[in-house]
Amino acid sequence: MSQRPKTRLNVLFLASWFPNKGIPTLGNFILRHAQAVNEFHHVHVLYVCKSPTKSSSFVFDESDTENIKTLVVYYPQSMWPLFGKVFGFYKGLRKLIHEKKLNFDIIHANVLWKDGWMAASASRKLKIPFVLTEHWTGYHEAQRGKLKAWQKRYLIRMAQQASAIMPVSQDLAAAMQTFGIKNNYIVVPNVVNTDIFHFTEKNQKPYQFLHISTLNDEHKNISGILRAWKKAYEKRQDIHLKIGGDGPVDQWRTYADTLGISNESITFFGEKKWEEIAQLMNESHCLIQFSNYENLPCVIVESLSSGNYVISTRVGGIPEYINAGNGILIEKQNETALLNAILEMPEKTNLIERKKMSESAKDIFSMKQIGRQISDVYHSVLK
Repeated sequence: MSQRPKTRLNVLFLASWFPNKGIPTLGNFILRHAQAVNEFHHVHVLYVCKSPTKSSSFVFDESDTENIKTLVVYYPQSMWPLFGKVFGFYKGLRKLIHEKKLNFDIIHANVLWKDGWMAASASRKLKIPFVLTEHWTGYHEAQRGKLKAWQKRYLIRMAQQASAIMPVSQDLAAAMQTFGIKNNYIVVPNVVNTDIFHFTEKNQKPYQFLHISTLNDEHKNISGILRAWKKAYEKRQDIHLKIGGDGPVDQWRTYADTLGISNESITFFGEKKWEEIAQLMNESHCLIQFSNYENLPCVIVESLSSGNYVISTRVGGIPEYINAGNGILIEKQNETALLNAILEMPEKTNLIERKKMSESAKDIFSMKQIGRQISDVYHSVLK
């Protein structure tokens, strides 16, 4: 196992998605990767997005976001997005380099579509290499739809300029290769803060199920979860579901009422902070994911780290980590299979098994493990 590097590099983190004042949860999994890298190196994040307020000029918002030095450049709402992104990016880069006198050793891009050009441009300007972490499901044709020829050329050209590509799953790596991107691939999964998400004994009753997401039905199939849940609770009343996230909670509460789901069997909640999500995990026994497509959702990693079982569809990179020992895999849109899994899961109560799940997750997904893997890639590239 590699050791903590003696030299801490200055890393310029660029992202197509990142938490901001308009969407506080956007790309929070990228923030977690930045935190993992920051265990070994000095990370500075630069992110550009449209202003959530009617400002007539560029706004530079400097902060220590979750202990990560961050510069978010907001461009005016009235400005055409492409111009806003371009001008905002170069203004932000100039501020970091000339005003703050930062000398970067490597650039870490996150998600190529649509802002991967920033990493390629900064790489040429600063004469340093860039690596890419990829989360985007759009390399799977079923999810992205048909791209225009120039869009595909853009993605391939930008990706092949990276010195290394770190997809979060083997499935995503295969999709990118099928897409036509040739490069050096090193799979580095999503990360979990094991200081927050850790094993706790599950003594409470009824048996608690949990679902956390954006609550987008096309992606997460929330309607399918609720239909299966209604049937499950009719068969056994020793179960309860908590469901919510940063999406249209009221819409799904109304839908549950329309279906006639018992209020005693279900609790809805809104957007939560990480510590609050960890508490929900501590209070739960099993996570439900019924997605139509995914790569590797952070919520699955967090659930395993908490010693919770997972019911999930067999999509994306999820089967690489979920098996008969820690969960149940089902086919997407199969509500009968979801119903049967819900009914079966309360019989899984083995504490030793849960502890092993948590320890295994810590060995794979912890901040230090992921930070060390990414650090190794940096040093390999810089050699």
